Amino acid sequence: MQDMTQVELIILKREAELTVKDAIDRIVTIDQPAGMAVTLFPAATEMVNAFKLGNLSGVDDRSHTDHRFDHLTAVGDGCDPDYNAIGNLDPDIMITVMQDGHVSLYTLTTMFGPVVCIRVDSPDDPKDDIGEAFGLVGYIFHEEGKIEDLLDDCSNDDGTIEYSVTTIEDYSESLLGDLPGGQVAYNALENTLHDDAGWTEKFYEVNDSVDEPDFGMSNSGYQGLDGADFHYHLGHGIDISGTEVCLHDWWPWNNADVRASDVADKWDEDSEWVLLHSCHILEDHDDWEHALKHSHAVMGFESGSFVNSDATLVNNFLANAVGNDAMTVYQAYYKATIDRFGSDVTAAVIFDTDGQFFHDHLWGEGVVMPDEYLDDDYWKYYSWNCDL
Repeated sequence: MQDMTQVELIILKREAELTVKDAIDRIVTIDQPAGMAVTLFPAATEMVNAFKLGNLSGVDDRSHTDHRFDHLTAVGDGCDPDYNAIGNLDPDIMITVMQDGHVSLYTLTTMFGPVVCIRVDSPDDPKDDIGEAFGLVGYIFHEEGKIEDLLDDCSNDDGTIEYSVTTIEDYSESLLGDLPGGQVAYNALENTLHDDAGWTEKFYEVNDSVDEPDFGMSNSGYQGLDGADFHYHLGHGIDISGTEVCLHDWWPWNNADVRASDVADKWDEDSEWVLLHSCHILEDHDDWEHALKHSHAVMGFESGSFVNSDATLVNNFLANAVGNDAMTVYQAYYKATIDRFGSDVTAAVIFDTDGQFFHDHLWGEGVVMPDEYLDDDYWKYYSWNCDL
């Protein structure tokens, strides 16, 4: 009878306490209703913010640099919390994150109320981690009705971790010269992502089979690269009327290209990271920012670039991003370009949030930040000269 009474109170949202099991199997009791929250890592900040509750009172220092959260109190982070700031806020709940397989004891022994841990970095089922985290946060704040939509945005496929590849080496029918290294780049991706990391190949298109829909430009159901988590493209890029990916039959007068405006707000399903090995592709980066609806990052070049038959850039990137001591996506790309190019090349990245810029790893290699769900004209843009 007491159980039935408690169930009824939960349904009516009038229970005095809520007991949950968090990501590290701790039983946590939370006074109800759970009101103001403090988040101790960027992933937790994005998780809570996605529900649009307006209940954040304090965020980690890194999130505080994001203009969306700079009006809130900075509270250090889960490894070095600012106890005075947290105590002054007197939150109803704090949310921390398991990172690299462990949780800082500093956040689990706090005296300022219940602490719930979520996880977003399991190498076994990394997409499931984000789903479980959304489920737990939604349950705590009685926002179960929003969970399904958030998960649909997060990953609109079957949960498979996938990559896709487009390479154009043959430009013999255009005004542009041929490029080497496409097949070698594909082999590197297959060997590392498929064979070593267990990813699934979504598609591989070459030369004249590479078309606009491969970049997610179609509204007819074919998602192109938006159906894979990571996409690599090799081909010419040029700035004519906005920076463009040049397809195999590119001529100045036939528009056989892909512009940033063509994919604006269309990378919203499974795409997380896109690497465009094309000259000048991010020179007009204001346009490419709009491609990132729920996608996390575009990597490319402000300046001219070059390729070689050894596909050094993609090999360097994969060596940095996959395996023991895997770097973040940004770190892996930054180091790959520095090791490959010189002072005449300027590389660039666009990330959808600061948190993704600083913390995103490839799936299964570390923390993957949640997608940004609020409509927001903010992106993290950074470029660098590839000179040691």
